Amino acid sequence: MTDSSGRDSSPQEGTRGRVLALLREGKWTVEDLATHLGLTDNAVRFHLSTLESAGTVSKEGVLRKRGAGKPADLYALTRDAEESFSRAYAPVLAACVAAVASLTACVQAPPAPVVPANVAERPAEKALISGIRLYDDGLYPVAEKQLDTALKSNLQSARDRAAAHKYLAFIYCTSNRNAECEASFRAASQADPSFALSKAEAGHPLWGPVYKRIHP
Repeated sequence: MTDSSGRDSSPQEGTRGRVLALLREGKWTVEDLATHLGLTDNAVRFHLSTLESAGTVSKEGVLRKRGAGKPADLYALTRDAEESFSRAYAPVLAACVAAVASLTACVQAPPAPVVPANVAERPAEKALISGIRLYDDGLYPVAEKQLDTALKSNLQSARDRAAAHKYLAFIYCTSNRNAECEASFRAASQADPSFALSKAEAGHPLWGPVYKRIHP
């Protein structure tokens, strides 16, 4: 199933959908998920944090390794998430994992901008779409390059320019570049005066405090 932007919106697609599919099989550590998905540990932690905030995933004990190493947290689906899966992926769970760049909180994320096919083929718009997809898959360094390219290639829509700055702000905050994060939020507001994060996005523990300094 695809949304209006042509992206697959199935709950089994995207990094968070793959994380949830694995957690259906049992408890996993961050390291094991990262190895299985081909992601960094930090990328997996980001997605798990998002899913924890949505009430879909929780810590369920620890894995004690041989030797004196620190025990690793085990993650599993919450009971509510299990029940949602058993009801054939109820829409509330689908909404939790289908949002592209947003902190999902069991609410439907705002729809992606709808652009005509000829507009989507322009270099700037193609780079924006690619950057958003890469962000959703946890490939932040590559996503950052694509979003920068989109902005430098003269995105025509103010809403698209604000979206590119927003995702860059998310990336900067997740890598502790708070000054750049704040600058990107300011740039998003300058590009589109109506720009605002959703309530769920604004509540994120990493970029929420930075955003609220600009939009108290």
